[in-house]
Amino acid sequence: MEPLPRGRHALSREAVLASQRGRLLHAVLIAVAEKGFGSVVVGDVTAEAGVSRKAFYEHFDGFDECWSEAWEIAIDVLFVEIGKAVAERGDPSDREALIA
Repeated sequence: MEPLPRGRHALSREAVLASQRGRLLHAVLIAVAEKGFGSVVVGDVTAEAGVSRKAFYEHFDGFDECWSEAWEIAIDVLFVEIGKAVAERGDPSDREALIA
């Protein structure tokens, strides 16, 4: 996810906030994958997302809230992708379809 341009731009405040939040949610997943859950701090997330600590706290009360939201989104995406894969394979009781 690309950071927003610095300085003046034509983006609305809502667009800026949405971009920051999305980058933070993505960044927390990356940071945990790279460092492990117990080693990640807010600074790791903000550095990965390219946002300030102040911006982080405008969106979340702390690391746990950011992580929980990102985790819920990731699980939702995972279930959607599993559903698509199962649908593409056909009837899961058909062992031939599962092997192919």
